[in-house]
Amino acid sequence: MKALITGSDGFCGKHLIELLQAKKITTVGFQDDLREKSNVVNQLKKIQPDWIFHLASPILRSDKLIDNYLADNLEVDLFGTVYLIEAAAELTRKPKILITNTAAVYAPYPVSY
Repeated sequence: MKALITGSDGFCGKHLIELLQAKKITTVGFQDDLREKSNVVNQLKKIQPDWIFHLASPILRSDKLIDNYLADNLEVDLFGTVYLIEAAAELTRKPKILITNTAAVYAPYPVSY
């Protein structure tokens, strides 16, 4: 069994890799840019994962609804996710996919509009 993990360098990703490897599951951290569809397609064809754990998500850097990082967040969260799903659908053996999000969606402070 082989698991592809986006966000493998993050807190959850590191712990997930440790857990899966303890269960003798091969893990591959996705290090390419999720915003580039060709990178996603090529990597999935090369890796042929049984599972995809999509943990990658940029951290929101301010308490504003719209900030300078919004475009980056949307590109990774929206397009990166779509590219992963589309690329997985093209594989002969379809992987199971788990999609998560950042804890930043649970704002610890009042959001002003």
